Amino acid sequence: MKTILNNSKTFIKYALTIMLFAVLLGSIFVIGFGFNGSSEFGKVYEVTVDCFDENKIDDFTTATKNVLKEYGYSAAEVIVEDRSYCDTIVVRYKSTSANNATLIEQAIESNLELNDTLVTMNALSYSSATSSAIKLLITLGLVAVIVFAYALVRFKWKVALTMLLNYLFSALLPLAILSITRLELSTTTLGIIAILSGLSTVLLMAIVSKMYAIAKLQEKRASFADNYYAYISENKLKAIIPAALLVLVFVCLIFTFNASLVQVGVAGLISLVVIAFVVICFSPAFLVMLSENTTKQSKR
Repeated sequence: MKTILNNSKTFIKYALTIMLFAVLLGSIFVIGFGFNGSSEFGKVYEVTVDCFDENKIDDFTTATKNVLKEYGYSAAEVIVEDRSYCDTIVVRYKSTSANNATLIEQAIESNLELNDTLVTMNALSYSSATSSAIKLLITLGLVAVIVFAYALVRFKWKVALTMLLNYLFSALLPLAILSITRLELSTTTLGIIAILSGLSTVLLMAIVSKMYAIAKLQEKRASFADNYYAYISENKLKAIIPAALLVLVFVCLIFTFNASLVQVGVAGLISLVVIAFVVICFSPAFLVMLSENTTKQSKR
């Protein structure tokens, strides 16, 4: 860490290049292919099968999945609803083909030897991924403006700019990685990224406030880099314990082996790694670089 702070200009040059490239590449993937949206973002069909024999639920579910495979699809979500008169198997799969949906419904009826009243196919009408992405960008922009304005009023422009970049990279980098790796994007995932990016900004603001308070109490004023390095060295455990608990939560989600929860766990871990890098390494080094440049200009 001390090496990073002492060579802040070089570190920021490489870090900014890598992060901006990742965001740019992610943007290209979003424009070209879109996010790998979950069933919450439309383009999904839902087939329901009424089953009056509990012993046949697994067989009906397997047969439905096999029919989907024959048409080149896989089940995105499987739910068994316990109703008063029967059990209903709900299988959702991603598709835009209404013609295939009709053929799949007929194939399931034929394979399970059921009449058409027991098997139904519906196109889900959730909000589109495009509209959700636009809403996300608008919200992200509004929060970024608020963060910058607040930091500008409370601190100097250097801190305000650092806070702004910290928030933007904490939010955009995980989304870029999700887009590039084609991991599934859901509203839960978006919520986790939004919460963690907000927490990263609050954490950085608390660190900067602490550095200002420490500097005021010093008889011989030390540099921000020295104060920051000393502070994080003394408070390693305070940072490691809550971070480890968060990692444990997301790892537990992965080991549930539920497709949706696994995706949330992986996205949460990605977001944690990004935020740890941005808050602990990038933002302090960026602030040190700005301070050094300002000092050099004042000496001239």
